[in-house]
Amino acid sequence: MSYTLQNFYKSTLTLDWTIGTGNFYVAVAPTQSTGWLVISPNNSTIREIIKYTATGTDSNGPYVTVSVRGVGGTTEQIHTVGEPIRMNITAEYWNDMNTDIANIVASGVSNANTTTMGGLEIATPAEVDAGTATGGTGASLALTPDNVNTAHNIPFVVPSTAGNIMNSNGTDWQSSPIASLLPTPFFQQDLALSANDSLSTGEFTAGSMTDGSAFFLRVQGNGKLYRFQKDTATGLYYETHSITPTLTCTDNGAIINIGSYIYMFTHTGTNVTLSSRFLAADLTGEQVMTVPSVVQTGSCGVWSDGASAYVVSNSSQTTSRKWTVSGTTFTEASTATVTTATFAENQNSTMWDGTTAYMARMDMASPSIYKLTSIDGSSFSTTTRIKPIYSDVQYGSFIINIDTTKMYIGFMYPEYDEAGVISCRLYLIPVTKP
Repeated sequence: MSYTLQNFYKSTLTLDWTIGTGNFYVAVAPTQSTGWLVISPNNSTIREIIKYTATGTDSNGPYVTVSVRGVGGTTEQIHTVGEPIRMNITAEYWNDMNTDIANIVASGVSNANTTTMGGLEIATPAEVDAGTATGGTGASLALTPDNVNTAHNIPFVVPSTAGNIMNSNGTDWQSSPIASLLPTPFFQQDLALSANDSLSTGEFTAGSMTDGSAFFLRVQGNGKLYRFQKDTATGLYYETHSITPTLTCTDNGAIINIGSYIYMFTHTGTNVTLSSRFLAADLTGEQVMTVPSVVQTGSCGVWSDGASAYVVSNSSQTTSRKWTVSGTTFTEASTATVTTATFAENQNSTMWDGTTAYMARMDMASPSIYKLTSIDGSSFSTTTRIKPIYSDVQYGSFIINIDTTKMYIGFMYPEYDEAGVISCRLYLIPVTKP
């Protein structure tokens, strides 16, 4: 057992001490009833460490009851009246304390609860997730910064931006802007082109960015290339740029997006497919591309997988050609067999959504939407959509990505006043992807 020390205890012997144990008399007894004392601590010849287990007073005066003598490397001695006695810190005190500590560790402590201090067990992250109350030892479980941070059911995330909210990504908690968690806005839209177009011809082409943030339209009637940007808050498209490209549009073509560029395809009537690229952000930086020569007498079909172009000519509709791009040069990389009279007959819009390529083939009443189950066009599925019919509606349908499950189908129609057509308008209808 451990003992309580009495600071600065000192006394002297009042009667001689003989060999043996028992009651021995001192001038002043310690206030502690048990402990260790040193007799004549400054005399290396006669000093002795003894253990006492009681104190008292009788007719001879105060005494200590000695139970063990000559410990700690000392020997039992005969002591005489007047020898000093002290309560020094000796190894025996430390040894007793260490023994008590070892005994406590061996026997354990009582478990803590809401009213009693005691032992706890550190919870594992799995126990935190499960809301477990006690651990394998039976003790209550304690949280640490580590297991709180590792556990999935505690949103222990430092907010990165004011106004963010805590949300689950399916695995852990994260801090996210509210807008990023809301569904993409989508609804029917009616848009006007800044330049009047009489829609005297149905020949036009369209394309969009992979994420649907912008779409592009080329109308043969006035020869302009338009850019429409989607507002991130409302989902509304608005025209941002229009230019007149140097590349003329003599027949139905295609517009695809690869990286930060859009590529417009058409032909000059000399049976050679042509392409120019523009910066998708503002339609600047027009550069004519170098492309492989392909016989073409009319429409062309071009789609993308986000990295390469796939080209079908109306003169060879059973073959799709994969073109890789480097700088301003397209190079043929491979060919594949496709279905006849599908991708280059009145086809004017393609879309790559990051996973799948789609294309829209224009038709007066029911545009066909193709979902390419093989990117080279060798396999696909077809869905038709009935479109609204307006007076003087021209051929035309195009598609724009919304999100993983939805797309827009767009149509062109004229707007009139009493004198005739005053503008060309675009009508966007959100639909479920095929």
